[in-house]
Amino acid sequence: MPGLDQDSLTTGLSQFESYLSNPDVHHLPQFNLLNSPITRNNILKTSQELVFASYLTVYKALEQTDCYDNIETLLRRTPDQIKRLLC
Repeated sequence: MPGLDQDSLTTGLSQFESYLSNPDVHHLPQFNLLNSPITRNNILKTSQELVFASYLTVYKALEQTDCYDNIETLLRRTPDQIKRLLC
């Protein structure tokens, strides 16, 4: 990924792993104020789909480059694993 150094990539993917371990912590406080469970579920589903799509984009870009060392250790999870965790 042009312009992204190894340390920044490692930090970003580490933070993503942290998000995956407890995604509920990252909800905005206003999310819990929504009265409609349908609206909350729609927002949650859409945000999970967007997170997955973003990970898939990063995953594919990193698979196609040889700019980083130990790419296998950076990409600890496949897109299918991420999709199962999120959905």
